Amino acid sequence: MNKKGAFIYQQIELTTAEWADNVTVYPASVWLFERLENGKFNMKLSDGVHTFAQLPTVMQEVKVTVKTNDATTYILTITTAGGEFDTPNLRGNDAPVPSIDPETKHWKIGEEDTGVVAEGQDGESYDDTEIRNALTALQQQVNTLVSGDASSAIESFNEIIAFLANVEDSDTLQGIIAGLNQSIANVQTSIPTKLSQLQNDDHTVKDADYVHTDNNYSDEEKTKVSDSLRLKEYVDIESLEALPSSPYNLRFVYTSSTPQAINFSDMESVPEMQEFYLSILNSSGSDFDQPIPNGSGWQSEESSVTLPNGKPTGVSLKKEHGVMVVRV
Repeated sequence: MNKKGAFIYQQIELTTAEWADNVTVYPASVWLFERLENGKFNMKLSDGVHTFAQLPTVMQEVKVTVKTNDATTYILTITTAGGEFDTPNLRGNDAPVPSIDPETKHWKIGEEDTGVVAEGQDGESYDDTEIRNALTALQQQVNTLVSGDASSAIESFNEIIAFLANVEDSDTLQGIIAGLNQSIANVQTSIPTKLSQLQNDDHTVKDADYVHTDNNYSDEEKTKVSDSLRLKEYVDIESLEALPSSPYNLRFVYTSSTPQAINFSDMESVPEMQEFYLSILNSSGSDFDQPIPNGSGWQSEESSVTLPNGKPTGVSLKKEHGVMVVRV
C-alpha cells in the first residue's frame, strides 16, 4: 500500500544566553537548538511539559578515546559538541588481601592485624571442665528459681532487681533492713494519738461549743441553696391556661387532642429572668399541634409545635426584659 503525507519540521535556534532566560514550554516534537560559542550546537527535543533547561540533551557527535592505559591507570577522553573532558581513573586500586599471621595466628587485612584469632583449640586436648561446671551451677539456680509458679518467680526476681538497682556496693543487707525498720518507727512515732496534738487550719471548727444550725447561713446563701435545689423540683398541673409561677419544672398530660392555650395564672408574679421547663405528654391517641403564644407580653419564633402521640415534648419559658420568651 502506498502511503503519502506531508511532514512539518519545526525548530527553534537560540544562543546559550538566550536559552538561559527562556522558560517557555514548547509543544511536543519541536527541535530546540542551542548555538554554542565554538560554532557547534546542542540539540534537545521538546515534550510539551518541560522548559529547555529541564530537557535532556540529545547526544550527537560523541567521540570517546583512550587517554591513558597502564597497570594502575585507565582514563578516557570524551568529546561532545560542548567540548571535551577526561574521566577519573577507572581502574581503581586493588583490594587488600586477607591472610593469617603465622606468629599471632590472627587474621590480617593487608598489613592490618584485626586481632581476630584464626585458629581454634584442638578439640581432643581442650579441657572444658570449667565451662561444664559453670553451666551445671547455672542450671541448678534456674531450677530452684522456677520450682514453683514460673510467672510469680519471674515477677519476684524482677522486683529484687529493681530493689537492688539503688543499692550501693558498700551497703549490706543487715544495714538496709535496719534502715527500713527505723523509717517505719519514725512514721509510727509521728502519728498523733491525742486531739491536742492536732493543729487546726482555717477550715476546722475551733469553738468546742459550736452547734451547726440553718441560722449560720445568711439570707443570700439560703437563696443560693434554694435556687440550686429548685431544678430538681416539679409539679403536675391540670391546665396549661393557668401555669404557676413556681417551681422550675412543670408537667402536663393531654388526654384529648383538644389543644389548650399556654398562659400563666399571674404573669406579674413571675420574677425577671425566671425560667420554666414545661414537659407536655400527649396521651390523646393521635398527633396534634400545640399553639405557642406570641402576642402581647409573649415572644416566640414558632407559632406551634407538633405533639407526637405517646411522647413528651419540652417547652422552655423564660421571662426576659418583662417578656415571656418561648423556645421549643
